[in-house]
Amino acid sequence: MKNTLTLLFAFSALFFDSQAQTFVSTAPGNKTVLLEEYTGIYCQFCPDGHKVANSIADANPGKVHIINVHTGTYAN
Repeated sequence: MKNTLTLLFAFSALFFDSQAQTFVSTAPGNKTVLLEEYTGIYCQFCPDGHKVANSIADANPGKVHIINVHTGTYAN
């Protein structure tokens, strides 16, 4: 009985392994970065964050996109 279950498990693992799919390409490609900043009118650290985000974008032209999201408790 134990050998039968082991054999059944081995065949099912082999079957499911052979049916696997790759959803993501493994070939190298060009990538870009989306940087989301959560900001608000009362945020005391946001100006420093904007400076850092802009310096990252300036150092990597065309590869970094910045989105500022005005929400949260600092945006009341």
